[in-house]
Parts: sequence; C-alpha cells; structure tokens
Amino acid sequence: MFDFSRMAQSPQAQQQMMEQFFQMLSQQTSQSPPDLKEALAQTEVVITRMAKSFSVSFGSSDHPQVQKVADDAINHWSEFLARGFNAAGFKVKVRRSV
Repeated sequence: MFDFSRMAQSPQAQQQMMEQFFQMLSQQTSQSPPDLKEALAQTEVVITRMAKSFSVSFGSSDHPQVQKVADDAINHWSEFLARGFNAAGFKVKVRRSV
C-alpha cells in the first residue's frame, strides 16, 4: 500500500516532489500571455509563518486575470493541504472567511 506520510518523511522524496511540482507550475506559467506574466510578477504574495500556523496574502493588481489566478490558487491550495493532512491522519477543518 502507498504510504504518503512515510514517503514525505524522507528529505530526498520531499525535494523531488517539490521540484516536479514547481517545474510543472513554471511550464504552465510560461505559456501565459506576456501581459499576464508581467502582472503576476508585479503582484506581491506574502506568506507569514507563525509557531503553529501560516497565512498567505495576495496583493492587488489591475490585471483582471490576476485576481482569478489568486482565487484559484487559494481554492486549490486549501483543498490540496486539507486532503494531504487528512491523508496523513489529521482531523481537518477548512474555515472560510470573507
């Protein structure tokens, strides 16, 4: 049986998974129109680390697709993290705030 939590404990496996994921993300971004790539490059994303939590904040942009990219990223990463922690055996709650 596939044991994700055990695989993720290996630093080499973690690094390999991250490299593959970010290579795929970079390839997808490279296919975006130049104006969207520039708007993304101008939009700040702040990740705040705390002792037992973190938060992610997206800056604003005048480009209409940047907000969609940010909204999609928040939705997808929330789902990804929830499923990952659940698969590792944690009780997961996703709180939505406006």
